[in-house]
Amino acid sequence: MATAKKKATPTARKRAAKPRRRSTPAAAAAAPPPAAPARRWYEHPLLSPVVWTVIGGALTLIWAFGEGLYQEYRDEVMWAPEPFLGDRVGILLARLENDPGNEYASRVRSALEHQFPINADGSASVEVNLYPKKLELPEHGRLSENIIQANAQGREWLKEQKADLLIWGRALPTAKMLELRILTREPQVQSRAAQPELYPIKIPSEFSEQIGSALAGMVAGAGASAWSQRGGYLSPGRAQDLYARMARLKTLQSELPDSLDDETRAELNKNIKMARAQIGGALLADGNSSLAMQVLTDLFPNQDAEKDQSLLTTQPFLAAEIIADVVSQFSAVVDQMSPDDAATIMSLVDQTSRTFDEGYADGTFGKVEYAYLTGLLAKLAGDIETFAGQNDEAEKSYATASEKFETVLAELPATHDALSRARVQSYLGEAQLALARLSPREEAETLLDASIANFTDALDAVSPEAAPRDAVRFGTLMATAELARAEWDVDAAALKRSIEHMQAVLPVLETHGRDDEADGISIQLAALLFSDAVFASGVSGAEKSLALVDDLSASRLDRPAPAAACASMAGEDRANCIQFQEGLAVQEEAALKRGACMGHLAAGYRFDPKGDRLSPTAMAHLKQSFEACEAAANIMLELGNLAGFAEAKLYLANGKRVAGERNKNASQLRDAIAAAEAAQEKLAAIDLPDLKAQTELAKAGALSELGALEGEPDLLREAKQMQLSTLPVYTGKDFAVQRTYAEVQLAQTLTDLAALERTDDELDEAADLLANAQKRYADGGATLAAADAARELKKTQEVRAKLATN
Repeated sequence: MATAKKKATPTARKRAAKPRRRSTPAAAAAAPPPAAPARRWYEHPLLSPVVWTVIGGALTLIWAFGEGLYQEYRDEVMWAPEPFLGDRVGILLARLENDPGNEYASRVRSALEHQFPINADGSASVEVNLYPKKLELPEHGRLSENIIQANAQGREWLKEQKADLLIWGRALPTAKMLELRILTREPQVQSRAAQPELYPIKIPSEFSEQIGSALAGMVAGAGASAWSQRGGYLSPGRAQDLYARMARLKTLQSELPDSLDDETRAELNKNIKMARAQIGGALLADGNSSLAMQVLTDLFPNQDAEKDQSLLTTQPFLAAEIIADVVSQFSAVVDQMSPDDAATIMSLVDQTSRTFDEGYADGTFGKVEYAYLTGLLAKLAGDIETFAGQNDEAEKSYATASEKFETVLAELPATHDALSRARVQSYLGEAQLALARLSPREEAETLLDASIANFTDALDAVSPEAAPRDAVRFGTLMATAELARAEWDVDAAALKRSIEHMQAVLPVLETHGRDDEADGISIQLAALLFSDAVFASGVSGAEKSLALVDDLSASRLDRPAPAAACASMAGEDRANCIQFQEGLAVQEEAALKRGACMGHLAAGYRFDPKGDRLSPTAMAHLKQSFEACEAAANIMLELGNLAGFAEAKLYLANGKRVAGERNKNASQLRDAIAAAEAAQEKLAAIDLPDLKAQTELAKAGALSELGALEGEPDLLREAKQMQLSTLPVYTGKDFAVQRTYAEVQLAQTLTDLAALERTDDELDEAADLLANAQKRYADGGATLAAADAARELKKTQEVRAKLATN
C-alpha cells in the first residue's frame, strides 16, 4: 500500500529571503505606496479555523454555564415536589449516586409504593416523592464530617418539603446492591451507637416482594420512631397500618430469599428486628399497652448471640425512650394489678436491671444511657412497691430514680434535642412527686416545688402543635402535682390551676381524635370541678361538671356498636374484640354514672342560685344524684370493682345525709346509714384505709344527724367515737383536706351532744376545731367551705350562750 504523503501546512512553508535595500528619504517619499494585496476568500477572519476554535470553545462554556443555571432552576423551582400536607408520613427519595437515569431510585419508589398502597378514597398514610437532588459523600475528607454536612443539607430539604424521612445513598451496579441511608427531620437522640442516618442499609438492587417488604418495614420503623420522637399522635388508620407492618416483619425473617449471602441475610435480619422494635415503641407511646411485652422481647433477646443485634446495643438511648413508654404503660395500671402480676413485673425489673449493669460494665452503654435506663426501672419499681405497701423500699427506689435522671440532665449536651430533654425532666418530676408523698412535710414541700418546676420546664419546652402527645402528658402531670398541693395545703388556687391544666389538655386530644383519652380526662376533670364546687365555686362549678358528663353521654350515642366496631375481624379475634368492646362500654357507663352522681351531689349540696337549701332545684339535683349513684354502684358490682362500688355508695350516703338533714327526714338519714354500711361490707376485703375512713365518716355524719333529730344521745356518742377513730388515719400532709372535714364533722357532733345533754364540757374543743377549720379554709381560698365552718362555729357559740343563761 502506498504511503500517503504528508501535506504541507501554511505554517510549514518558508518564504524566500528578500535582499535588503537601502533607500534615501527622498526616494522613499517619491516612491508610490504599495498596492493592497487582494484578500482571498479562505483568508476571511470568520472562516479561519483558529477563530472558529475560539468561538466554539466560548459557546461550549456559555452553554455549560447556561445548562447549569437551568439545571439549578429546574431542580429548585420547576421540578421540586409539592410539600407534604396532612396526617401522613412524607418520604423524600433523593437521586442516588451511580444512577444517572434514576433506574434504581425508581425501583425503590415502586417497591415502597407497592408496600404502602393508596386507599380507595385516594388518601395514603405514607407517600413517597422523588426529589431531584442527590446527596453525595466525597471520597476525600473524613467520613464523619462528610456525613454531618450531608445530613445538614438533607434536613434542609426535609424542612422545606415538610417531610419526615429522606432516603439517600448510592447504587452499586456491579455488586447488584444498594446502600441506602434513612435521615429523619430531627436528629436522633445522641448515642455512641449506629443510626440509620450514619450507617447504610445494604439491600439487593433486584427487588423481590420480600426485599420490598423488608425495606418498607425499615422505612416504617424509622418513620414511626421519628414520629414518636416528635411527640405526634398516630391516626387510627396509621396505627392499624403499623400494627400490620409489625406483624409482617415478624414472619418476614423466615421468608428472605435463599439467594442472599450470609452477610446480607444477617444485616437484613438485624434491621428488621430493629424496625419491629421501633414500630412497637411508637404504638406503645401512642397508648397500645398490649404490645408492651412484645416490645420488651425485641429489646432483650434471650440468646447471648443476639445481644449484639438488639436495639439496646445498637441504639441504647432510643431503647431507653421505648422503655420509658413501657414503664408508663405499666405504671398507669399498677393499682389495677393483682399481687401475682405485680410480683411478675418486679421480677422482670430485677432481671432487666442486671442486664443494664452488665451492659454498663462491658461498655455497651455509656454513662448517660445507663443512668437513663436504670432511672426508668427504679421509678417503675417504686410504683410497684408503693402499690404493695412497701413504702421504705419505694422511697429508696424513687430516690435512686431521681438521682439517675439528674445525672442524665447534667450530662446531656446543650445541643441535645429539647423534647427528649423535656421528657427526662418529666420523669424526674414524677419521681420527685412520688418521693414527696412518702416524705415528712418539710422535705415533701421542697420535693413538690422541684417536681412542679420540672413539669413547668417540660411543658414550656413543647407546643401542642409540634408535640401533642407530650403536651398532653406534661399537662396531666402538672394537674396531678397541683392537685397534690391543693390537698396538702387546702389550697383552692392550686385546685383551680389543676383544673386549668386539665382543661387545656382536652382540645389537644379532641383535635387529634383521641376520643377515649379525652373521655378519661373529662371524667377526671368532672371530679376536680366537683371538689371546686364544694370548696369555692359552688353551683357554677357543679354545672360545669354536669355539662361535661352530659357531653360525654351524648357522644357515646354516635359510637358504633361492639359488633360494628369489630366488623373487620373474624373468628376468635372477632369474638374477643366484641367481648372487649362490650366490657369497655360497661366501664364507660359506670364512669358516666359516677360523674353524674358527683355533679348532682355538688349542685344539690351548694344549693341553687337563690341560696335556698330546700328549693326544688336543690332537691331535684339531690334526687338525680341518688339515682346516678345507685346505678354506678350496681354497674361497679357487675364489673367486680369493689372499690368503685364502695365509692358510689359513699356518695349516695353523703347525698342522703344532706337531704335528710335539710328535710328533717329520719328515713333518708337511715338510708344514708344503710348505704355506708353496704360500702363497709365490700371494703372489708380490701386494704384501702382512706376509703374506709371516708365511709366511716359518712355513716358517723348520718348517725349524728339522726341522733340530734330524734334526741338520742347514744347515737351521737357512737358517731363521736367513729369520727375520733378516723383522725389517726388522716395524719400527715396528704390528708389535710380530709382531716379538716373530719374535724368539722366532729365539732358538729360535739355541739349537738352538748345541746342535748345540756353540758358545755366539750364546747371549747368544738369551737377550737371550727375556728381552726375556718382559718385553714379561708387562708387557702376555699371561701364556701370557710363559710360552712363559720356557720357551724356560730351555732356552737349560740349553744354555749344558751347554756350559760340557763
